[in-house]
Amino acid sequence: EVTPAMRQVLTRTEHLKARMFEIVREHAEIIETAHELLRVARAEHKLTLVTFTEHLMLRAWTDEVVFYPAAILIGEYLKLRFNGHAESIK
Repeated sequence: EVTPAMRQVLTRTEHLKARMFEIVREHAEIIETAHELLRVARAEHKLTLVTFTEHLMLRAWTDEVVFYPAAILIGEYLKLRFNGHAESIK
């Protein structure tokens, strides 16, 4: 059910959509640095750091490929519901 309180989501998803290219660029820089950290951590046999770095890299990828696009899609859906079918929103 879509409620009027969900309008605040639109502001956040529009902000995310506007910054998406910048966020992806920042993630690329993080991943590049993380690759170096991973290389050093493996060379020094620091398994905790290896695990942390691998999780960090996976999280950045998951954000870009799954969570951010899903959030934008939800925002677009809500925008359509609010603009086109306002009478059906309770």
